[in-house]
Amino acid sequence: MDLKDHITGYVRKNSAMALFFFVLSICIFGVYLSHDIVTFDAEGFYTAGCEAKWYGQWLELGRWGLVILKKLTGLTFINPYFSAAIFFLCIPLGVVLWTVLLSYWMPAVPSYAAWIFGAVFLSHPVWALQFAYRNQMECISFLLMIMPMALLLYSDWLKNKNNISLIISFALMIFLFGSYQAFEFVGACGLLIILFLYLHQDEEKLVTAKEFAITIGYLAGAFVISMIIAMFLQMRYDIHGGSYLSEQFLWGKQSISENIAAIFNYMNAGFIGNHVEYGPLYLILTILACISVFLHEKNRVPRLIVLAGIVLMPFVLTMVTASEIVSRSQFSYVLAIAFLAWYCCASLVKVKYIPLLLCAVFAVQQAEISTRLLYTHVRVMEEDKDRFRLIWQEALEKGAEEGDALCLIGGMSNTVDDTMLEREVIGYSYFEHTEFYGPSKTAEAMSAYGYHVSEPSKEQLAEAERIAREMNLWPHGEDGIRVQDHMIIVRLK
Repeated sequence: MDLKDHITGYVRKNSAMALFFFVLSICIFGVYLSHDIVTFDAEGFYTAGCEAKWYGQWLELGRWGLVILKKLTGLTFINPYFSAAIFFLCIPLGVVLWTVLLSYWMPAVPSYAAWIFGAVFLSHPVWALQFAYRNQMECISFLLMIMPMALLLYSDWLKNKNNISLIISFALMIFLFGSYQAFEFVGACGLLIILFLYLHQDEEKLVTAKEFAITIGYLAGAFVISMIIAMFLQMRYDIHGGSYLSEQFLWGKQSISENIAAIFNYMNAGFIGNHVEYGPLYLILTILACISVFLHEKNRVPRLIVLAGIVLMPFVLTMVTASEIVSRSQFSYVLAIAFLAWYCCASLVKVKYIPLLLCAVFAVQQAEISTRLLYTHVRVMEEDKDRFRLIWQEALEKGAEEGDALCLIGGMSNTVDDTMLEREVIGYSYFEHTEFYGPSKTAEAMSAYGYHVSEPSKEQLAEAERIAREMNLWPHGEDGIRVQDHMIIVRLK
C-alpha cells in the first residue's frame, strides 16, 4: 500500500483519537507550561552572550543537531511561548505517527490498541523528567515527531522497495543520532519493532539476508556518520571532548561484582518498578507478549528473539556502561512499554479486556506521577524565584549595584512536603550548592529574572567565605546578607 495514502486514510479515520492525544498532552503538561519559570540549564538562554557556552557544550557532547535546530528556529534566547507551542503540536502528532507506523504493518488491529499506545506513551513520567529541562523542549519535541516519520519511510522501503524513502529516512536518522544520544536506542528499538511486525504479518515470510544487511548498515551507518560530523565540528570550533559521557563507563573502574549488581538493580527497577518512573507494568506486558507469541504456531523462535531485543533495548546502555542511566533519557523504555501495551491489546483479542483495563489503570497512575513531578518542579522553582527577589531587595537596601557578584556561602534545600515528589533535577533548588554546579548557575538564574548579578571569581568567593563566618544565617538573621566590595554575600549555612 502507498505510504502517503495510508497516512491520509488513517488520520481521517482516527481523527477522534488524534484529538484525544492532543487533549491528553494539554491535561498532563498544560498547567506546568503555563508557569513562566526559569529551569535548570535554561538559565543561560536568558542572557545575551551566555547561549554560546551551551552551544559549545552540546557540540562537545556530539549534539550538533540541537545547535542546528536552535539556529534554524531563531531560538538564540529563550522563548517559552514558542517552545510550548511546538511541544503541544509535535508531541501528540508524533504519537499519531507511531500509531500510523504500527497500523502500516498490522492494519486490521482494533483501534482501541492505538488509543492505549498513546495513553501509555504520553502519560509516562520519563517525559516529565525530560521536559523539566525547558532549554531544549522544542527541539526534543520536534525530534520525537521526526523519529516515527523516519521509520515510516524505512518501512516504505522494506515493503515497496522505495529507495528514495530509504535515503530520506537514513538522512533523518543521522540527524536524530546527532541531536540526542537517546534517539540511538529509540531508532534501534523502532527497527526491532518493525522487524517483529514484519515477521508477524506473514507467518511464512522471513527477512532476507540482503534486507537484514541493509538494516544493520542503515543503523550502524547513521551512528558512524553522526559521530564523524560531531568530530568534524569539534575540530572546526576547537572543542575538546568532555568527561560527561566517559565518566559513565564504570567497567574497569570498579569490581565486576559491583558492575553486575548495578546492572541487576537497574533492570530490576525497570521491570518491577521504583514507584516513580518505572513500574511493574513492564514485566506484566512482557509476559503477556510472550504468551501471545506462543499462541501463534509459526516463527515463534525468531519473533521471541526480536521481542527480547525490544524488551532489553532500554537496558543496553546500562549493560555497556555498568552505570545507572538517567531516566530522562530513557525514550526507548517509553516506546517499548507503549508498544507492548499496543501489541497485547491487539493480539490477545479473546481476553482483550485484561490488557486493556490493566494498561488504562497504569496510564492513570503514570499521569498522576507525571503531574506530581511537574507540580514539585514548579513549587521549587517558584520558591527560588521568591528567594531571588528577597535577596535582591535586601541587597539594594544595603547599597548593592547591578553587576555585583552573587556569593552564596553554603546551601539551602527546598521545602519538601508530602505533596511533592523529587527525582533527578525535579525538586532540586538553585540554592542547593554543590561542587558540580558551582555558583555560576545560580547567578545566571537570578539574572534571568532581571536581577543583574555576576558570577564571583575564586578570589571573591574566598573573601566571601571569610566574611560569612561573622554573619548570621539568611533568611533567619538580620545580618544574613552583606554588600561589600561589589559582592552580595549571602550566608545560607
